[in-house]
Amino acid sequence: MSDEELRKLVRIAQQEPSEENLAKLGAAYLRYMVPTPTLKLIGRRWFSRTYGNTYHTVSVYLDDEHLGTSGREYGYGDSYEQTGVAIAVANSNLPPPNQGEPPWRWAERIGIKLDRRVTDVPRQRDL
Repeated sequence: MSDEELRKLVRIAQQEPSEENLAKLGAAYLRYMVPTPTLKLIGRRWFSRTYGNTYHTVSVYLDDEHLGTSGREYGYGDSYEQTGVAIAVANSNLPPPNQGEPPWRWAERIGIKLDRRVTDVPRQRDL
């Protein structure tokens, strides 16, 4: 929420101090003042040409606090995100995702920002 949007809500609440307008102002102020926690997932993927499998590792940070790093896991595409969310849930007080819920929707539901980065590496030892 920008400063201008907050000022607009303040003006509306001053002109018409109804319960609904004051509630909107209070909710906007909380969103504006309370920082959103950020879950950072830093993944690395490696493709094994010999067997055609993809493996990944992921490091997980919650507001710059290191929660953990996975070992080498099987999984292609964005599987590192699910591994990272599992590490975050196991090592913090974040609620677990619902069955089959994608990581981005889980983060949206619980109100955290999800920062995802992945690098494809050429060698297994670079994981």
